[in-house]
Amino acid sequence: MTHTTLVELLENNRDVDRAVTYVDGENSERRVSYRDIHTRGLGILHHLQAMGAVRGDKMIIFLNNNEQFLDGFWAAVCGGIIPVPLAVGISDEHRHKLLRVARKIGKPLLYTDAKNLERLAALAQEVGNYLQECLELLDTPDIKKSFDAMTKWDVIEAVSIRHLGGMAELSQRAKMAEAGRRLLQFVASNDFKTNLNPDTFRSEAKPLAAHAEAWIAAYRLTEEGQRFPGVTRNLQWSVGIGGRTNVRTGNARISA
Repeated sequence: MTHTTLVELLENNRDVDRAVTYVDGENSERRVSYRDIHTRGLGILHHLQAMGAVRGDKMIIFLNNNEQFLDGFWAAVCGGIIPVPLAVGISDEHRHKLLRVARKIGKPLLYTDAKNLERLAALAQEVGNYLQECLELLDTPDIKKSFDAMTKWDVIEAVSIRHLGGMAELSQRAKMAEAGRRLLQFVASNDFKTNLNPDTFRSEAKPLAAHAEAWIAAYRLTEEGQRFPGVTRNLQWSVGIGGRTNVRTGNARISA
């Protein structure tokens, strides 16, 4: 009989006298029949699906025990879940590798045991503590002054540009958010006294123009911005740009 998938192979051999033998040391062997492997795989799959796993999901299998590994592998295969086996190893580098793989493939499921999960949690906490210490260091006055930076995030940007070959290009929406943040910061820090004459007001409000232009430039490169036809002539007229066009309302004709 020809089998096109591993699942078909296992299902069609449930009733034959075949098994997988696990060898644990010189004097310890454990024989598990194909039927038991299939049944255990379906049982684990049921629990995975109850937790929200669906066909096409990716699942990292991170186990030392070969028998547990094979059970998890068959559970994934039977449910159309993509298994991603990773060696546990004995060093933190193997656990760092797991984090790198997880980050690369998105939001995978993780099939592991309590001992390895505890180690991963300890590693995550340790990394979090190091990150917090680094951020606190970058936020000290001396460090910010040496990079001519206002915040720790400005320091990170300067370090990246100077020593790491630059930062990844920001998305247009990120640029819009940054321009909007600078606009709000400027408005919040300026009282715009009403007794200023027009020339003085224009001079003090001039920095807003650059941030506004940055926001508009980023918006024009978004999908919505590329479809935007532009403001009407009447709106331009209302803010002092160009002349007003004739407008028809019903049978009335208004002009200016």
